[in-house]
Amino acid sequence: MSSSDGLAADGDLFASGSVADDVTVPEFKGWSTKKFYDYDKYVVDYEDMDSLAEAMTAARRAHFRLVDNINACEREEARAKLIYKRSWNLAYMESKERTVDARKIRADLKCERLEDDVEVAKQKKNELLRQAQAIREELDMLQAHGNNLRQQMKIL
Repeated sequence: MSSSDGLAADGDLFASGSVADDVTVPEFKGWSTKKFYDYDKYVVDYEDMDSLAEAMTAARRAHFRLVDNINACEREEARAKLIYKRSWNLAYMESKERTVDARKIRADLKCERLEDDVEVAKQKKNELLRQAQAIREELDMLQAHGNNLRQQMKIL
């Protein structure tokens, strides 16, 4: 470790062989919220009611699919939490450690992967919630745009 900046010789935050090498973190696999709504296709300046109606229908369908996926993620999260909690309790009770703190640490270590599953489920749900909010905002904008088009048609 370099003494001047506190970093390992290669500039990494942790020196090789440190405790950080043994730490596990959740794998956030490559799911994507982009599959629900094609912003590049529908974020345009609408000049006629047909294209606007098509975009609104696409956004509504995307929102319905997102809500279904959010519900599934919430069920997945609830299940992961329950598995983690019950496994942690079992690991705590089966621990041969002498102190309460040592039993908690042993149970925490034994159930790390299950805790990761809970964190991944939370993150997935949060990303879907943000996407749903973006589509709600898109629907509001499309509605306002439709109102503007109607007003322009009255003027003409």
